[in-house]
Amino acid sequence: MHIINVILFNFGRCSIDILANVLKEIRLSSRTYFCADFETPWGMDIPSSQHGGFHIAVTGEFYVYIKHNHKHIHLKEGDIIAFPLGAAHQLSDNNTDKAADSLLNGESVVEAILSGNNPFEPKGLSNSLNTVLCGAFNYDTSLNHPLFNDLPEYIHIKSSELPWLQGLVSVLSNETRTAKPGYSVLVDRLTEVLFIQLLRAHMLEKMLIAVF
Repeated sequence: MHIINVILFNFGRCSIDILANVLKEIRLSSRTYFCADFETPWGMDIPSSQHGGFHIAVTGEFYVYIKHNHKHIHLKEGDIIAFPLGAAHQLSDNNTDKAADSLLNGESVVEAILSGNNPFEPKGLSNSLNTVLCGAFNYDTSLNHPLFNDLPEYIHIKSSELPWLQGLVSVLSNETRTAKPGYSVLVDRLTEVLFIQLLRAHMLEKMLIAVF
């Protein structure tokens, strides 16, 4: 077995036990807000929150702008970005800096889409479309554990790096859109799986860095 695989196996086996114990204590819950088609130009401003949030580029690509360090992150089709600590950020179809008052408020966008009034609803005026899936994670932030004390501001996972991501994203987007019986519970559970997978990927990445 390749040395990296051996390291991942041995460290991973231990870390999964630690992760499982922590997850039992934090009362994790999650919710997918929407999976919607956006026609360019579009953008939203998402203020800081006590809850973690995530965004997935189901189709197309878009940019995430982190306010305090002026950093742009390019999400390509199938990529996901999560903000486990609820950091403020912006989403838009391009990487041009925009004033917050020129973007729609993220909470207002969620409310509008859930009420059937997508503010970025495709009207056939542009050939550029994005399908975006957004949601949130909730957990007990009072738990004093190194795993959560050391969480980064964001976790960016590329679909090319983790084979499981594409399948999970496909199921999530399909269930959110079709609204079959029991879909809301299924989607919430799948989102919890997504959060756990993100934590696992982050832990294993840190262990590899520590080893090498």
